[in-house]
Amino acid sequence: MIGAIAELAQLSPMEYDRARKAKAKELGVRPATLDAEVKKARQENDATTIQFVEPEPWPQSVDGGVLLDTVRAFILRYVAITDAGAVAASLWVILSWLHPTLAIHISPILAVTSPQKRCGKTTLLRALSLLVRYSLPTSNVTVAALFRAVDKYQPTLLIDEADTFLHENDELRGILNSGHVRESAGVIRTVGDDHEPRQFSTWSAKAIALIGNLSDTLEDRSILIALQRRKAGEPIERLRAVDVADHAEQIKSMCARWADDHAASVGGWEPYLPSELHDRAIDNWEPLLAIAEVAKDKEWVKAAREAALKLSGGGDDNDDAGVALLADIREVFAGNDAMFSKDLAADLACLDDRPWARWHKGNPISTNAIARLLKPFKIGPTTIRDNQNVAKGYKSEFFADAWERYLKKENSPYAPETTVTPLQRSNHAGFSGKTNVTTETGVTVENRRKPAPVLDCNGVTNESGGNGGLRNFYEPGADG
Repeated sequence: MIGAIAELAQLSPMEYDRARKAKAKELGVRPATLDAEVKKARQENDATTIQFVEPEPWPQSVDGGVLLDTVRAFILRYVAITDAGAVAASLWVILSWLHPTLAIHISPILAVTSPQKRCGKTTLLRALSLLVRYSLPTSNVTVAALFRAVDKYQPTLLIDEADTFLHENDELRGILNSGHVRESAGVIRTVGDDHEPRQFSTWSAKAIALIGNLSDTLEDRSILIALQRRKAGEPIERLRAVDVADHAEQIKSMCARWADDHAASVGGWEPYLPSELHDRAIDNWEPLLAIAEVAKDKEWVKAAREAALKLSGGGDDNDDAGVALLADIREVFAGNDAMFSKDLAADLACLDDRPWARWHKGNPISTNAIARLLKPFKIGPTTIRDNQNVAKGYKSEFFADAWERYLKKENSPYAPETTVTPLQRSNHAGFSGKTNVTTETGVTVENRRKPAPVLDCNGVTNESGGNGGLRNFYEPGADG
């Protein structure tokens, strides 16, 4: 039936009028039903077909550092964005040109967020759309349109105003999530009258702009760029595509040439991976750091690593309440063997810039709330004794396993900033050293954990990365 309707949609109005009744009878439908389907098919035929133009690669070889400088300058000209954000966006532009090759296995989403409207999200996407490969901007998209467009064209998706439709669409979020790893980037859907199963690729570069935050699963697969409303002292130019079209085409031509020349090098490169990044952040930043190192520009290598730490550093699951609580408990516990639950709650509420002082309806976090948040980590209070005081509380040893598993980086923002004096109130009841802290059985607990010193990042070095750094260009004999 679909083929018959498509053929009828190609007929002139007079030809269709002569054939409609006989064709409707042949298909077993009313002529009015056939009219509606043919009208729909004609509207789809009249819609603008997606078309992409492949730029002619730049005639000479392109210096990677100069190219990245050019892309960053283009972005900064029109968008009020942090240095780290501009670095990440510039590297991601180059990433889009490597997407069709076998050079990358992870495709991080570039997530552009803001607390309110008019912060430059749309302008940033417009700037990116002029530079990336096969730009496909949209302010709304259906699931079917998304995976079919990606499967057919492998475009760079630039999804704006995602806060208006993405949060309520589980299937669409699933499609976007599925495109993170090349080997598993696909969905299976049925097609045609026979509902034949078919696999569609979801492998493409993606940028998403929204007010507020992404869902946890999408955010975990993203590099976050948080924009703020521009101040009066931050002048930028108005972006008019017609005025910059020629310049943008030159940049795209340079990107195409650099990608052609260096895709194999990026694919085989193992960049230095800062230990401060958690596992998913390492996945997201690895291709961008590889681009910076293959570009063989020390300033860009340094800038890329600093941007990675600025935008994605800070330990695992920073926004997860349970992990955040573990981190802050480690700070409060520094140097102590055990604490009563009530004192732990009070000290948590004293931490600056943390949520515990107004955790529930404006009130400080309670001992019960602490216990609920710690329960998934199999940590619970027990009866402890400090001289004549007996109450429910926690020992530092209870947290050792969870701290190791979830707070691997001692120099994360969650780690204690001091190795000398633990946080204390005037009536602090934490126990340090070999105090007489016991369970009800009277077993003395010794001090088992000391905070580790904060490690300074040494910038551009010749150290091996998290995966060995086998092809760092600072090493003798490494090629680009």
